[in-house]
Amino acid sequence: MKVYLGKTETKETEYGKLHKVSFGPKDFEKLTQYKNDSGWVNCLIKESKEGSLYLEIDTFKPKPKTAEAEESGEVPF
Repeated sequence: MKVYLGKTETKETEYGKLHKVSFGPKDFEKLTQYKNDSGWVNCLIKESKEGSLYLEIDTFKPKPKTAEAEESGEVPF
């Protein structure tokens, strides 16, 4: 499931490109909802086909290792 966050804007300045990220009230709810066991939320900065940037919450969770795979030395992927 893809979860998008905030809005981005890129501005060209005399010092180069600046990338601005803005969060609204619903974004803070998403941040709370998707924090991991340590309290962190991982976000991915991606580029659309048109070249604009957007943020997506990284919802990937690794599969727990099974005792069987650990005993046999199998790589879990």
